[in-house]
Amino acid sequence: MKKYDLLNTLYNKEIESIKSLEAEMEAAKEREDWTAWEAINSQYGVETTQLREEVEAEYSAVPFDGPAKQGIAKFWQKSFGR
Repeated sequence: MKKYDLLNTLYNKEIESIKSLEAEMEAAKEREDWTAWEAINSQYGVETTQLREEVEAEYSAVPFDGPAKQGIAKFWQKSFGR
C-alpha cells in the first residue's frame, strides 16, 4: 500500500470519528444536556485540531505541486472548507 493510500485511510477513519462526535453533540443539544455537550465539544476540538495539523504537515512535506499535493489539497478542502 502506498503511503498516500495509508494516510488517506487513516484520515477517513478520523473523519468518521469527527462525524460521530458531531452527531453526539447534536443529540446532547436536543436533550439539553449541556455538560455532555461541553465534554463532547472539547473532544471534537482536540480531534479536529489534531487532524488539521496532520494534514498541514503532510501537505508541507510534499515537495512539488504534483498529484499527491493536489490530492491532499482536495482532502483539506473537503474536510475543512479551505
